[in-house]
Amino acid sequence: MTSHHLRRILVVEDDIDLQLIMRLTLESAGHEVIAVTTAEEAEPVVPTVDLVFLDVRLPGMSGLELLARVRPHEPPPIVVMSAHADVRVADEAMALGARAFLGKPFEPAWVCEQVGIWATVS
Repeated sequence: MTSHHLRRILVVEDDIDLQLIMRLTLESAGHEVIAVTTAEEAEPVVPTVDLVFLDVRLPGMSGLELLARVRPHEPPPIVVMSAHADVRVADEAMALGARAFLGKPFEPAWVCEQVGIWATVS
């Protein structure tokens, strides 16, 4: 069993179908997954996980706002996701501390690939 198995992963995604696909993909790979639909729900959970997948556009506080709020507390690696990907949003996310930027739609296998990448750097 490699070091990235059974990692605790937070998925912050308001699209319930995509959230379910991500959760099932990660759980089938042996990871513990916490899934929420808002940044407000996610904020207290961020320090307790090993990796975060964070949507940019969320109801209430945006994913970018959450990044700015958790950055001073040295959060785990955060992979930002957006269906409205453009260079400005990607640059802002990276400037706020995101480790990677993922444009939607994407292949579910890419999610597990990211877990493996960040497990080796964390």
